[in-house]
Amino acid sequence: DLFTEMLKRGDPVAVLFCLRGDQEYRFFEILLYDPDTNRAAIVYIPGNVGMIIESLKKVDRIDVLYNRGDIDPLIAKIEELVAIDIPFYIDLQDREVRNQVDLLGGLDLFIPNPVDATVEGRRVLLPSGSVVLDGDKIRDFISYREETENDVDRAG
Repeated sequence: DLFTEMLKRGDPVAVLFCLRGDQEYRFFEILLYDPDTNRAAIVYIPGNVGMIIESLKKVDRIDVLYNRGDIDPLIAKIEELVAIDIPFYIDLQDREVRNQVDLLGGLDLFIPNPVDATVEGRRVLLPSGSVVLDGDKIRDFISYREETENDVDRAG
């Protein structure tokens, strides 16, 4: 397969992650991995990045190109934006993320401030500090957003 071959050759690998909720996308991120140095980086792509969308014949947000099952136009536009070839993508709904996190046994996170809020009709309670969150709590963590928080703050 292409992924294994790229790693064997020592070629850098780029994977686009698209995470969406039931109604809308949540975020796009690119994972860049260099097998020669064993280092990785994550690049956050805000959905509200404005670009010329040729198919729409206007300037619009990049997230208008997201269409589950056919994200090739989105990938092409992100490749144009970051000038990197992105041969792989992972497109997950938040409930699929929940299942994957549970399969991994949870995720270690640091949450600077405790959260007690209602999001999309669900009560979100997240403790502060270094915690291991299960799939349901990760879903809450992803869906929660402070009103004063912008995309740059959210990406960390």
